[in-house]
Amino acid sequence: MTLSSGSPPAPDALAADAALRPWRRYWARMFDLFLFITAGSVVLQRFLPVVLPGLWSIDVRDPRTLLVFAAWVPAEMLCLILVGTTPGKALYGIRLARPRGVTVLAALSRSAKVWFRGLGMAIPLISLFTLVAAYNRLKQDGCTSWDADGDWTVTHATIGTGRWIVIGLCWVLAAVALEVASKLLA
Repeated sequence: MTLSSGSPPAPDALAADAALRPWRRYWARMFDLFLFITAGSVVLQRFLPVVLPGLWSIDVRDPRTLLVFAAWVPAEMLCLILVGTTPGKALYGIRLARPRGVTVLAALSRSAKVWFRGLGMAIPLISLFTLVAAYNRLKQDGCTSWDADGDWTVTHATIGTGRWIVIGLCWVLAAVALEVASKLLA
């Protein structure tokens, strides 16, 4: 089922907020970032502790944290090029497509725009405003600015009870992995 694309859906399609699934998109992105930051921090702390000491503890006051979030841009681009989705989007049943296919430039552009316009470069307070603005745009127009700019179509699979249980278990496992990794690397 196509739920949002570069061109706004018909007004009757906008009536159902659930059809746009902004919260599913949000939590899919948070899952991606959580996994990426956890795995990236483990790799950096294990293999580059001298180059980036202390980066294991993500601190919003540390400017290096912005680099960690920015590093997700090329990682997401690779996911979109290779499989058309990311781990979080796959978990939440979200796929992205373009009529002319997914290119490196299109995927990089989308990921950079999400980082800048949607996440506000992970800068506290700025990100709050950009997230709210993106949410409102999605609800009002039926698509985000980065999807409209790149002519992306976002589709959402139906999620049943079993899948929601799997999603919950994945979050628990990811949190446990973070805790275990933090203890092993401390």
